[in-house]
Amino acid sequence: MEKEKQMIRAAAEKASQRIVQPRAAKIDATGEFPWDLVEAFGKQGFLSFFLPEQYGGMDGSLSSFCIIVEEIAKVSGSSSLIILAQGLGSLPILLGGNPAQKDHYFKDIYEKNSLATFALREQEGESEASFIKTRAEKAGEGLPDQRA
Repeated sequence: MEKEKQMIRAAAEKASQRIVQPRAAKIDATGEFPWDLVEAFGKQGFLSFFLPEQYGGMDGSLSSFCIIVEEIAKVSGSSSLIILAQGLGSLPILLGGNPAQKDHYFKDIYEKNSLATFALREQEGESEASFIKTRAEKAGEGLPDQRA
């Protein structure tokens, strides 16, 4: 396991130096969203890191995920948030999604570098997901049932 983590750290460090660092100052100065980095992170497997292998992911561990985020953050904190938010956004599907939802959304993440999100709002001054009451609705033809 330690050798695997070293390999992940080396890959993330190389990606951060080669892909992220040359763009970091411009991203911070302009505030633009770096879609080119999303594409690059997808090719590296960083966007689908938590996904099971059957969906094209790496079935990665939390500690290895943290290593990736840390290495990217060394050169660009804002760019590392893309990976961090992707992990957070995909976890509810991984943990509570039904097979049709996983097939649909994980395929989009793996094949199209689609980004997942996690929404949180404040209620009574507390930011806790447990306070959120949501209702999902089927938005169009061909989408899986949104109920887990």
